[in-house]
Amino acid sequence: MADDKDIVELGLNAALDSDAQSGKLSLNAKSRLIGAIDRLIGNAFDIPATWFKSKSDRIEHEEQLRQEARELQLDTFKSMLADHSAKDAVRLLLAAQSHNIDKQINLEAVVRESADLIKNSPKLGSGSSSSDVEDSDPKQLDEDWLNRFRSHAQKASSNELRALWARVLAGEVGKPGSFSAASLRFVAEVDKKQAERCERLSKKVVNGTIYTDHNFLKGQLFNDALALQADGLIMGVSGSIQRPVELTKKGLGVIRSGKFALFIEGSPGILFHLDAWGVSDVGCEVFSLLPPPDDEANLKNIAQVVPKTSLTEIKLLTFSSEDYEDPTVIASQSVWKKRQGDKS
Repeated sequence: MADDKDIVELGLNAALDSDAQSGKLSLNAKSRLIGAIDRLIGNAFDIPATWFKSKSDRIEHEEQLRQEARELQLDTFKSMLADHSAKDAVRLLLAAQSHNIDKQINLEAVVRESADLIKNSPKLGSGSSSSDVEDSDPKQLDEDWLNRFRSHAQKASSNELRALWARVLAGEVGKPGSFSAASLRFVAEVDKKQAERCERLSKKVVNGTIYTDHNFLKGQLFNDALALQADGLIMGVSGSIQRPVELTKKGLGVIRSGKFALFIEGSPGILFHLDAWGVSDVGCEVFSLLPPPDDEANLKNIAQVVPKTSLTEIKLLTFSSEDYEDPTVIASQSVWKKRQGDKS
């Protein structure tokens, strides 16, 4: 006869496979998700039964859980309540247990939402831009990492924080090691102002780099960068970082981001440098939780600051997918071209 864990595993696998997209998840990713659920909230938790279609359903369910837990507490302490001298102790115990109930409800909500994210967005649980089908890493999530995650996620009572921690767990399930202890601490301590700074700067990231121009060196973006440099997310704001771009012997250079790339044509072998801020590992991890940058707009901005000396044309290419090994170009747009008679 199957035990509770077997039933949960069968139920969760069935739920994950019920959607055509979720079938793209590898067995290893599913195993990590099931293992995380088991270690975070116990194998008796029935994920499929608690996937809700509306916010009101979730709120009603959570309140029902609280009420049932409180009634069980009162039944447990009835004999103690009969002793007048124990009433103060019972009051303290009930208060402590109520606090634990809220933490457990928060944690279960985060895990449930993470499972839902993975079910509906396999890419989010893959830890990369490619499908997780080819995931060959059988590694389970680190126990110490799960302990740190639990201590933070159980404090997430708002929808926003629950969604954030759900994305963290989904990313770690897809690729163990995606979020370091430093990233967990930052996410746990981030305030509204820091979050807004992260959102503004994350939109400018191109492959772990923020290419800058004179507009970046004043105003809000510069202040954002200084603040996040102090937090360890950005590098080189108060100093100078330059990214080299060298054209090949055929006079070609490429800066790619996602489905787009700048295709630079010019004199063979020329080398130029672009001013930039670096994004640290922690910054990359934190920014991965935010909406993706506008790759097309960012590359067009880079094209404006590329030194045009010895160049003939800069094109914006659009690829069929974000897979860097896929060479299929589906669109090409000239964003700068040397004019006839131009000596630059």
